[in-house]
Amino acid sequence: MRKRMLLGAALLALAMAAGAAEDKAGYIKLLNDGKMEELQSYLESWKSKAPEDPELCIGFFNYYLNMARSERIVFGGQKPPRKGDYFEIADSDTGKKVGYMYGEVDYDPEYAGKALAVINEGLQRAPDRLDMRFGKTRLLAELRAYEAEKDYLIRTLERHDANRGAWYWSDGLPFEDGRAGFIDALHDYIREWFELQSPEALGYARDLSARLIASCPDSVVAYNDNALAHAQLGDLPSAERSFLKAYELDGSDYVVIGNLAYLNEVKGDKAAAIRFYELLLAAPNRQLVDRANRRLAELRK
Repeated sequence: MRKRMLLGAALLALAMAAGAAEDKAGYIKLLNDGKMEELQSYLESWKSKAPEDPELCIGFFNYYLNMARSERIVFGGQKPPRKGDYFEIADSDTGKKVGYMYGEVDYDPEYAGKALAVINEGLQRAPDRLDMRFGKTRLLAELRAYEAEKDYLIRTLERHDANRGAWYWSDGLPFEDGRAGFIDALHDYIREWFELQSPEALGYARDLSARLIASCPDSVVAYNDNALAHAQLGDLPSAERSFLKAYELDGSDYVVIGNLAYLNEVKGDKAAAIRFYELLLAAPNRQLVDRANRRLAELRK
């Protein structure tokens, strides 16, 4: 998503609001320069002038977050990280790969707790600030507090229903990406749970996508995510129902068509699998077409 949070710099972007531009410009400069001691004093001074400013909570959130973060080098890990750069380590004699080297971020629990507390305070003042909500969600994900992340995103969907999708971003400006951007952001979090491949994470993907369907019943993305979660959890009947609903909503979505083809192949329904693979031949994506041709050749033997 275009407005996803990026850890390490300013986690929540701050626009320059009239009357507070100087405070924010000074805050951003100190944060980017890594001058944490000066930044703490600066934020305390800002608090004395504008204690109710939601942007101040974002400032403290970023300060605590940067104080909480530390990076260590993992040398010899047996699997590459899910995100970020890494190097393969090879045996100097045989050239055989023996592991990976990469950086891994740790969080001090005290400072991370302060970051969560202050962003919660900001959200009490401005519950429709989506930048704050996604900043909190990103931190929960980085802390691997996945169940809490799922529960909070479900509460965000409840708020979405209450405010009818009227979300705001930095300085209270309307959220530019609208409904589609909101759904895409939730899909990104769900996709991260798929990458974990644990039963718990797949359950979170299933539950959040089901709640997203309740809020956005015409979302093909939500139905497809829900079907994938059910399928990977072994519930093929529920997966098929969600895939078919996605197909009903958009019969030209070739990702959904490919998923239905494969699901029917796994079920042993050769006729249905062939029918959907034949539909997949019209896809503009060459890889999907090649896949369909390979599977059709196998199924028609």
